[in-house]
Amino acid sequence: MRALAHVRGLLTSATVRQLSEQIWHTKVFLGLSCDISVPRPLLPAKIPVVMEPCDAATFRGFHEELEQGSADDYPDIFRRMRLCRAGLRLLYIAWTPDRKPAFAQWLIRPADQAQLQAHKPRRFPVPENGEVLLEGAHTFARFRGMGAMRDGVAQTLRIAQSEGYQRAITYVAVDNAPSLRSLAHAGFAIDHLRGNMRRFGHRRSQTGSLDGAAKRLWHGSVGARSVNDSLPQLLNNSRHQTRGGFSHSPKRSAQEGNA
Repeated sequence: MRALAHVRGLLTSATVRQLSEQIWHTKVFLGLSCDISVPRPLLPAKIPVVMEPCDAATFRGFHEELEQGSADDYPDIFRRMRLCRAGLRLLYIAWTPDRKPAFAQWLIRPADQAQLQAHKPRRFPVPENGEVLLEGAHTFARFRGMGAMRDGVAQTLRIAQSEGYQRAITYVAVDNAPSLRSLAHAGFAIDHLRGNMRRFGHRRSQTGSLDGAAKRLWHGSVGARSVNDSLPQLLNNSRHQTRGGFSHSPKRSAQEGNA
């Protein structure tokens, strides 16, 4: 019965759309950065959570989420299960007082780059000295709307800062307004764009400078204004940029790789 439920989940319209994107798609992400050279303030969630390291190879929370989450969440959950199997072992979990996982996040340090690049070849820019990458954020279904991501990210930044890192980078899809809001509250600001193109299995990832549509979308996502007017324009601009090449940022060069 469990296998049948998983198959049904994979047949949802959202999942079929995401599977089709594995053949042909253009997806745009906002590259966000946060100065962690000084401790960031903590941002308590509605329920107390404590961010702790966890061995990703033995963590079962994503498997349990398949039973409890929406079928539309299946592709994202499976992607995080793949990260667990990819050798990125040190996952951070925001645990509730009764030891339920509320939020999950990988803190990618320079020593973890080999495993990340092996899992997603040349998908992410290599961090510079003093930088860390936050990746694979996931708020578990029963704790959404409680500020668990905002709290968990703030605690993760504290961990990175205590180890001497000075800057954190993360990427969020341009249409994921809740995550953009949570990250803004944690101290992140818009830094650059990243466009991912896939054409029959060949992937190209490229970073570039911000345009007006990206800035309006960011400010609309983190504020009260609607982003509906900016998102189509940003996606259209980015499609043209990925065809002709992003205007490269000097710090984030273009990368190519096969999926």
